[in-house]
Amino acid sequence: MIDIQQILVLLSFLLVIEEDSQLLAAKP
Repeated sequence: MIDIQQILVLLSFLLVIEEDSQLLAAKP
């Protein structure tokens, strides 16, 4: 079975990557 904790860590990791990519894209 997959641990819920693992899923939360993966989701938070993906959110951080998305935020970083948006910040980079916002730069001129």
